[in-house]
Amino acid sequence: MAHHITIKLRKANTPKREIWLCGGGQLAGSLFDHELIDTLILKVNPVMIGEGISLFGSSKKQFQLELMDLKKYNNGVILPKYRIIYK
Repeated sequence: MAHHITIKLRKANTPKREIWLCGGGQLAGSLFDHELIDTLILKVNPVMIGEGISLFGSSKKQFQLELMDLKKYNNGVILPKYRIIYK
């Protein structure tokens, strides 16, 4: 299903079109593989859980992150916003 959604988004991709994706490593990985994600906003909670689900599924795409903004909250949560630079 992630592949079909990626194809539809690629066909519909026009300037200024924004999609907010929360969760879903498999879908995010498919979008990432096709370079359809340009901004990454992470919510970092000060809690250790030991393990988790990969942010981009099984994607092995190479990239760099450029910090665009960083918000800090009194409860310890930080919200970094990055521009994705694909290699």
